[in-house]
Amino acid sequence: MDVKIFYNSVPVQLDFNYETLKIAESVHSFDTSLVLDNEGKPFDVLISMKMEIKPWFIERIHQTEIGKILGQSYKLSPKGYKDLLNKYIEKFRTSLKEEILLSELLQKWKLEEGFLADIIKIAPLEGRIFSFKRDAALMRMAVNSAISNDYISEDTNINNDIRPFLDSNNGIKLYRNKFRVGTIGNKDNDWLKLQQKRTSGQQFYRFELGNVIGYIKINDFYQQYIYETSSREHLTDNPFVKALQSVLEYIFEAFSPRFTKRAVEISKDILDGEKLIPTNNSEEIKNEVKKSEDVLKAANENIKAIQKAFSVIDENIDLDTDDKKISSRKCCQSLKV
Repeated sequence: MDVKIFYNSVPVQLDFNYETLKIAESVHSFDTSLVLDNEGKPFDVLISMKMEIKPWFIERIHQTEIGKILGQSYKLSPKGYKDLLNKYIEKFRTSLKEEILLSELLQKWKLEEGFLADIIKIAPLEGRIFSFKRDAALMRMAVNSAISNDYISEDTNINNDIRPFLDSNNGIKLYRNKFRVGTIGNKDNDWLKLQQKRTSGQQFYRFELGNVIGYIKINDFYQQYIYETSSREHLTDNPFVKALQSVLEYIFEAFSPRFTKRAVEISKDILDGEKLIPTNNSEEIKNEVKKSEDVLKAANENIKAIQKAFSVIDENIDLDTDDKKISSRKCCQSLKV
């Protein structure tokens, strides 16, 4: 959603780095459409939800599965992960989308029937959430992949561009059409209780407030139904706010953890099917143990050789005769690889 600001009919330039949004490893989005009867009157709301992932999402899952050292031979290039995503893109698209009628949702979650009429009044709704990883190694992985796969320019800098952008804009803002609703969604305003939900289980798959940037938009141009308190820090409690928050709670449960967990499992299944995850059967484990033992044996022999060499050198440290010089030189040559 593009937000435009004018002052005395002159457009104001916004310093919003849209380029950085391309580094998000996943994007969750939803929208709604009114279901009309034969007379053209709305009687239900269809909620459509989906999740999109980037190549570095699969790369992160792969790294988690194979480890940083032992699995290097299984690791793909950034373009390799993009090819893998493109190969299975329909599988992701089909699995990471859902639709549900609001009337069905009310029954499923045992919500108040009056919510349907309330949501119809502020529909259509839409939202989009961009998820990032702030961990230094994962952020570097995302940036390298995004540059290699032509998502962003080569001069994008993590410390100068990305981190300041995330610090300034993290959170999920609430918009009434194209206008911000108070300070709802600022980084210190967790109106969707994302951090609270992270303590309720499946933390690995849930949104983390500091790692997301997004918006939710409602249709309430004249501020009839959804409005903030006088402090502009909270929403005024009324039936419309309660209906909105209940519907959003369902949507976010579908997004995170359900969609995110599903994306992780699909990625693992694809990587396994492509033989990109070590099977670690008993024979392979024996071979790895044997290799480790051989390396350890060679290391011990090298240590003994070094100790012997130092002993000889120590005995001939004065180097005051030709024999001592020759003996020391031979010991040093014996240490060459």
